Amino acid sequence: MAPIHGATLNGTLNDDGGEACDCGFEWGLTVAYGNTTPTQSRTTGQTFSQTIIGLENCTVYHFRAFATNAAGTSYGADRTLTTLQDAPEVTTTSPTSVGLDSATLNGLLDNDGCPITGSDCGFEWGESPDALVNVTSSENRITGQTFSRSLSNLLSGKTYYYRTYARN
Repeated sequence: MAPIHGATLNGTLNDDGGEACDCGFEWGLTVAYGNTTPTQSRTTGQTFSQTIIGLENCTVYHFRAFATNAAGTSYGADRTLTTLQDAPEVTTTSPTSVGLDSATLNGLLDNDGCPITGSDCGFEWGESPDALVNVTSSENRITGQTFSRSLSNLLSGKTYYYRTYARN
């Protein structure tokens, strides 16, 4: 399960116009916002904040502060934030085309962690599970895609160990 991303939005009421204001934030994927936080009653110079959760990873969000009292509503400037990417998740699958001195290593990218950039996937391998000292070149993949690398010039009858890796 992917982590739930969140952010804390912060603002300061610059001028209440002589009357306490209900202060909060509008936020969303565009400047149309579409979401509004609960409000907090504030007066001139006081800060306010709200935490928003359930945000998508690796995504740009727009937000702006607002203050409302009997005189009307005032809005702050549009600002943006970008949520962090998740760590990628991979599955090591069985090798194929195993010969006397060659084999093809296979893996599956279960979650790329960032739909914008994908993840670089490859293999670490060696003669001991504690010493995977060889690293293959990587392939950029997105969630659900497989990847593989062929190894050659292996020693016949020798046991080799490998695991997948993914980086973003």
